[in-house]
Amino acid sequence: MNKNVKIILGIVIAVLLCGGLFFLSSLAENKNFKKINYNEYLNLSSSNGNYVVFIGNESSDSLKSLKSFTSENNVKIRYIDSSSLTEEEKKEILDKDETEKLIFINNGKEEIYKKDFSKFSLTNEFINQNILDNTLVEVDIDNYLKLIKSKGNHIVFIGRETCSWCQKFKPNMKSAAKDYNITLYYIDTDKFIGEDWNKFKESEKYLTENEWGTPLTLLYKDGKLIDVLNGYVEETGIYEFLLKNGVIK
Repeated sequence: MNKNVKIILGIVIAVLLCGGLFFLSSLAENKNFKKINYNEYLNLSSSNGNYVVFIGNESSDSLKSLKSFTSENNVKIRYIDSSSLTEEEKKEILDKDETEKLIFINNGKEEIYKKDFSKFSLTNEFINQNILDNTLVEVDIDNYLKLIKSKGNHIVFIGRETCSWCQKFKPNMKSAAKDYNITLYYIDTDKFIGEDWNKFKESEKYLTENEWGTPLTLLYKDGKLIDVLNGYVEETGIYEFLLKNGVIK
């Protein structure tokens, strides 16, 4: 076998392998994100079991976001393309001003979700629905600013992908979230663009009045900064921080 034939065979094998991997990944994705029709939805809504169904346009950004979400989190979502519904079916399944919604079906009972379909919001909702375990949820600057002003306890880990201590700290935070059944949040300052850094620093006096580095963990309660954990600690240190502030007992 001459050299040129070997090269051609190598290229063919490589293409076939890549195609096979792509096909398998597509199957896995389709398994988690399945298209159904109106009658299949009716069967799910009246049956015993837990299901998640999205109703909306097949080309919508929300559907694309959900499709990506199923792949990243290994959760199953069924969807109905609203453009395939008859006018009568639309009246039955969508309210007058609705164009899309997510339906959580639990043993025949439905709970409707209509908020934004960002990764952050979806993760929180799927945790609230007990579909996903508590974990370390990444937030962008806009959701971070909303989060720290909202009611309840919110613990945010400030880090950077280019910070080695942050990368060592991240698994500890994920373990703590799972072990103590709480949702923790992470914001990566390496992803800041434009005015994001100024928005971030102006959101809290601590960030402008003190010297700090990453990793940095901030504990907010009802919109106020309660405590700060500066630097890397093991999971036991996270436990002590949470216990001291009454987040866990």
